[in-house]
Amino acid sequence: MPEKELHKKRIIWLDELRGLTIISMVFYHAMWDIVFLYGRQAMWYKGTFGFIWQQSICITFILISGFCFQMDKHPVKRGLLISFWGIVISVVTAIVEPSAIIIFGILTFYGASILIVTLLNKLFCKISSYTGFIISLFLFIITRDLSQGCLGFAGIRFLELPDYLYSNIITTFWGFMEPGFYSSDYFPIIPWIFLFLTGYFFYGIFQKSLLRNLDFKRGTFLSELGKHSLVIYILHQPLLSLLFMLIY
Repeated sequence: MPEKELHKKRIIWLDELRGLTIISMVFYHAMWDIVFLYGRQAMWYKGTFGFIWQQSICITFILISGFCFQMDKHPVKRGLLISFWGIVISVVTAIVEPSAIIIFGILTFYGASILIVTLLNKLFCKISSYTGFIISLFLFIITRDLSQGCLGFAGIRFLELPDYLYSNIITTFWGFMEPGFYSSDYFPIIPWIFLFLTGYFFYGIFQKSLLRNLDFKRGTFLSELGKHSLVIYILHQPLLSLLFMLIY
């Protein structure tokens, strides 16, 4: 199958993986509402298991988004659309539930990352997929704890960074979180854009085998969910809120 045909079809297993992850996200956010908005105790959710659950969702989504970037026929349009919905969610949460306000959440990150990578795509195309994959993954690891004032990963601090970098809302957007900043869903550009780029270069590594071997025709319930993940993300929290209002 010629590469250009890939842009006209969908890779079903990617949609299925996205669909499975969107289900996991809905249940995770349902538990968040139960624990933090309705005061139910669930120590397992606040502990290591809950953290791993949350990380599995966001890491999967970001890797898939980076992987699919080169299959997107209109990345600028998509980036602007997702950025718009990120702004809408910030405004709505600020009005409806200020204690759970979302500033620089996952949609804002997605939209900005797509636009940034679009601007730099010609440069990235000159980098070997293997080299880009290794460098991107390495940069994600060493900048994972950037918001905590250092280069580090999983609590291991490699290098302390000066306080002046963490000074305002603009630095917070990039990952240098200013003191006192709060968001119930915070995904700054750094380190997460490096994970996005890990997926981006991962696509290049497996591109030829994808074009030869993947079945594009069959569809499943999970793949249908995956195709509409943005709509589900936007609507799931209002629907959960309505459900819990009826229950509680």
